[in-house]
Amino acid sequence: MSSGIGFDPSREWLGIDAVDLGDPFRVLGLPADVSDPAIVTAAATRLLDRLHGIDPGPFKIAHEALVQRIETCRDELLATVAARSPRFVPPPPQAGGAAPIHAASTAAPSGLPPLVVPAAMNDGCPAEPLAPATEPEVVVVRRSTPVRRPQPSAMPALLSLLALTVVGVAAYRFWPRPAAAGSQRDEPRLAKLPQPPDPPTSDVIDSRPPSAVSPVPVPPTRPPTRPPVASPPTPPSSDAKPAAVTQPQPQPSPPPQPQPSPPPQPAPPAPDPQARARAAILVEDALRAAYDAIRADDFNTANRQVATAARLAAQDDALTQRVTCWRQFARYASQAADYREQALDAANAGGDFDVGNKRIAVIESTRQRFVYRREGRNVAFTPRSTAPDPVVTAILRAWFAAADKPGNDVFLGVHLVARREPNLRLAAQAWERARQGGEDVSLLVPLLADGVIRDVATE
Repeated sequence: MSSGIGFDPSREWLGIDAVDLGDPFRVLGLPADVSDPAIVTAAATRLLDRLHGIDPGPFKIAHEALVQRIETCRDELLATVAARSPRFVPPPPQAGGAAPIHAASTAAPSGLPPLVVPAAMNDGCPAEPLAPATEPEVVVVRRSTPVRRPQPSAMPALLSLLALTVVGVAAYRFWPRPAAAGSQRDEPRLAKLPQPPDPPTSDVIDSRPPSAVSPVPVPPTRPPTRPPVASPPTPPSSDAKPAAVTQPQPQPSPPPQPQPSPPPQPAPPAPDPQARARAAILVEDALRAAYDAIRADDFNTANRQVATAARLAAQDDALTQRVTCWRQFARYASQAADYREQALDAANAGGDFDVGNKRIAVIESTRQRFVYRREGRNVAFTPRSTAPDPVVTAILRAWFAAADKPGNDVFLGVHLVARREPNLRLAAQAWERARQGGEDVSLLVPLLADGVIRDVATE
């Protein structure tokens, strides 16, 4: 850094002459047709970082004046760019409900020719292309090539002939054949019966006549033994009385044994008023911590505190119902915070909004910086989360109004209760519009009378 009588801070530090400080485009080194607010912000940030890294020494006043001049030029150019941009038109937000409804994605065109369904596969209807009628059908012509058909081979025929030959030889060898005529194989064989033995011959011839010869005694043949035949039963006479048939008498079943009666259940203990009072105090503290976390966008801590309150209120129906309302409120507040950031990102393109009886124009809206113009001057907030609640609510309301869905009023009311300065009157109006539109807000309306929220609410 040079020093002396001829020292020019703007020349030495910014590279421009002091006479050029009146032109904001010259100060930031941008062309006159710039239209992107991000480019303006980046150029101003670069120059400010350069000045903050310089030790001004005896030129401290000039150093501060240049810093202020760069910030003023940045705000002026952002206002100019916002005036050139089209009016803010927020995109339609998602409709409300228990969970955000995502829009259906549109399939990208495949680029393939339209598919024609053959008439045989169309149940007798003529074939029609699946592509729209306005799109011409693409016909692809390809050069036909001769198809070489495979020559039939003789090997299968030879194998079949060989198999038939083997079968024929086996049939000839083992199949039964008729015998030749006169063969002994067909002659009937007669069974040989035993012949009585010849009488013994003797040298002495009996000269007696046959009648004088006594016959040889033949032992008598004993008839075969047969089992004795039982005589048939004698039918009873008419005078005899039939014997009484004894029927088995049914045996009496033993009397049922009396079942032991279950022991009487002990009566539930009476609720301890002191224990309930202590539980109510602990639940109150947990819900208060959850509400502080919701207003700070710390939803992980909020969910843990609500879970703690649910465990403490497990034995009390009234406390359990209260915690149920808070559980749904914490879940909806997380979704409402996402919608709020989407609305603020969309407002970066510029636009006018009514905040009370004033009108503002958004110049820049990023996570790091939020700038709007009111009554001829720029108002900046760093980071964007420090922007005033009425301004943020006006932008979110306009973003929700683009869709005109009753579910969006549910999230608008949740935002009004969850912001740093809750407004219960406007939240009640939003939830009433949602109820008239058919949305279920039965678990949210009791929060308007909850002591944790009423202690913080402004209206």
